[in-house]
Amino acid sequence: MTGQRGDTRRRVRETALTLFADKTYGATTLQDIADATGVTKAALYYYFRTKEEILADLVEPAIAELEEILDRAEGQSFSPAATRELLLAMGELYAGDRRRLIILMFDRTFKSVPVLGERAMVCRERTQQALARGCAHDSAGDVRAIAALAALTVPLAVLEGYEDLRSLVAPAVAAACAVLGIRPPRGNAAVTGEATKPVPGKAPTATVG
Repeated sequence: MTGQRGDTRRRVRETALTLFADKTYGATTLQDIADATGVTKAALYYYFRTKEEILADLVEPAIAELEEILDRAEGQSFSPAATRELLLAMGELYAGDRRRLIILMFDRTFKSVPVLGERAMVCRERTQQALARGCAHDSAGDVRAIAALAALTVPLAVLEGYEDLRSLVAPAVAAACAVLGIRPPRGNAAVTGEATKPVPGKAPTATVG
């Protein structure tokens, strides 16, 4: 019985994550989640009392991790190496789940959620400030910081056909570095490697050595 409850809770979380990413958090109702999961709304209340509780369960750990990443970045003096480290850490975090990235970065309705939305917006502002540290302190510098963040996150959010988004992190970081006018990480796939998009009907080719 405990196993069944745990499985249902996982299905509710997965269903809600998909609906929030596809429809936006604001446009998704508890009834939508219950219907898509195949349970009654009353049964859903056994696992989560509110839609906000589901959202917190899904995204709060990622927000907390992003806050830790930014704390580390802000504790360092500016350098290209520190910026590359920040971009790589954020890329790995965002590549963990495309749906979560879409909610955190591109869902306007999520931004209005008390506490969680506010924390996410603060993280966004802190990220922009961290990326702008090596840029001119003017509108051009602000634009480059925003463009670098977009170069990192948009490919992870929109490129289809990649089962493992981590294969996109290196080229996305390289693109962000190019926007900021710094070298990409040395000895990293961002320098010479490319993410390989699977060909339909053909198994991915393994590279040895």
